[in-house]
Amino acid sequence: MPAAVLSSTNTNNHVSVAAVGDNPKSVSVPVADSHPSLLGPLVKTVTKPLSEQRIAVIGAGPSGLSVLCAFAAAATPITTVDGESNHMIPKITCFERQSDIGGQWHSTPWRTGLGEYGEPVHSGMYPHLWSNGPKECLEMANYTYMQHFGKALPSYPPRAVLLDYLKGRAEHFDLKKYIQFNTVVRRVTFGNKHNVVPPTTSSTDEQHNNSSNNDSELLSTSSSSFTVVTQDLRTKQETVHEFDYVFCCSGHFHVPHVPTFAGFDDDGSCSFHGRIVHSHDVRSFAPFRNQRLLIIGTSYSAEDIALQAYKFGCRHIILSYRTRPMNFDWPEGMVTRPLLQKVVNGHTAVFIDGSMEENVDVIVLSTGYQHSFPFMEQSLALQTHNTLWIPDLYKGLFWKANPRLIYMAMHDQWLTFSMFDAQAWYARDVILGRMDESQVSIESWKQDMEKWTLRHQHLDLTDDEAMIRFQMDYTADLIAATDYPSWDYEMTVQTLLDWEKAKHENIFTYRDMFHTSAVTGTMGTKPRIPWLENKDDSLQSFINNANNSDTDQAT
Repeated sequence: MPAAVLSSTNTNNHVSVAAVGDNPKSVSVPVADSHPSLLGPLVKTVTKPLSEQRIAVIGAGPSGLSVLCAFAAAATPITTVDGESNHMIPKITCFERQSDIGGQWHSTPWRTGLGEYGEPVHSGMYPHLWSNGPKECLEMANYTYMQHFGKALPSYPPRAVLLDYLKGRAEHFDLKKYIQFNTVVRRVTFGNKHNVVPPTTSSTDEQHNNSSNNDSELLSTSSSSFTVVTQDLRTKQETVHEFDYVFCCSGHFHVPHVPTFAGFDDDGSCSFHGRIVHSHDVRSFAPFRNQRLLIIGTSYSAEDIALQAYKFGCRHIILSYRTRPMNFDWPEGMVTRPLLQKVVNGHTAVFIDGSMEENVDVIVLSTGYQHSFPFMEQSLALQTHNTLWIPDLYKGLFWKANPRLIYMAMHDQWLTFSMFDAQAWYARDVILGRMDESQVSIESWKQDMEKWTLRHQHLDLTDDEAMIRFQMDYTADLIAATDYPSWDYEMTVQTLLDWEKAKHENIFTYRDMFHTSAVTGTMGTKPRIPWLENKDDSLQSFINNANNSDTDQAT
């Protein structure tokens, strides 16, 4: 039975249902005679033939690439009894404001603030950044590390290695053909009735994205479609597009949350005479050598900046926490203090318990990021903080007020690449009509929302294992409904628990551990050079540092 594809209602609350599935033809049917479980104020389906439907993907970072890969996999030719056939998919266009894929992993070694074309620099990753979690928990089940690198590697790679892995899958599935680079999304609206003659797309864009239409004809944006306005950053030319679905894959780790403290900005002058920087804009640790460094926050960025600063010669580090300390066994010279209250006398930090640290040279704000979507009209903009569950998203994906808008990877993350794939495959199958109608009714989604919301409300947010299992169960739940390859989920959970345990045993040596892939069973290798001593974060150095001798695997 073909399943219905969900979307938002129009302003008149009229509902239509399109039958889609193995047959790419769209069939309009009377609502009363079809899918009564889908009736409701949020439901309106796309009635175009599947091959004429259009999907926008905003961002070509890991989650955007997951979406592209999911649809590319669905379009893979298959051999049937009648010969070779090709699965039909909608027309997909991905808009990426950077010059290449990777999102956060596509870092610039020195740029902060604004990029080449005057846009805010997206990535907050710095040179010498290494993964702070096992690569075995970042593995994509349809494109493994062994498939890409052809050999076992250490479990904690630097940024360049993981970017190479992402690029490898993109090349394997030919994903760049869907992407318009150096193209920023300026505005996304839904249901605004207006006619626009957009500028002609440049020939460069046509050559770079041979899957998308040249929208040079008159567009009539009706109440059942999204209007997406983009700008080519090189030519400054704007183009208006019409889409049936929008995947928002812009991420939520690029707009810093920047608090202020007394002494930062008093009557237009700063009482602190040193440097204040958010972790997003840290690009080098050499300036911290022999400095007294104050880090505010207990996030992963605070943890890693402390480690990197120590690695590169900073021996006086103060870690200031708001709720609870990190509780690692820090070496001499690294001290923990409660939240900063104020800065006085140029270089003295005063904390809320009255304690003080003098001669502070640099303050790094590792205070997190905001979910920010300035390109979305207000009725479409997700508003949330960094949390494991977002009650405004059905299945953690579909915008409740308009389920044809899909927000990818918006949760706090224990899992990343694998969870993004699970989300992408699930959303893809809803759009392609592969789900049983009982799985995609608003009623069933509401029940599912209540189940996960209740579980999240009772979740102990100080219990790492409980949070890991929550996200693993969510990911497994999505995968169970699709054809995405499953793996040993419990093994992934145990790997994450081993990682947490190793960090608390020795925060400086956990990256020297190695783990086993839950997808392939391949055991990682012990690095020849310990992380604390290894200051070469290049791809080739990491591969050469892999110790593939069985006798050297033992700990």
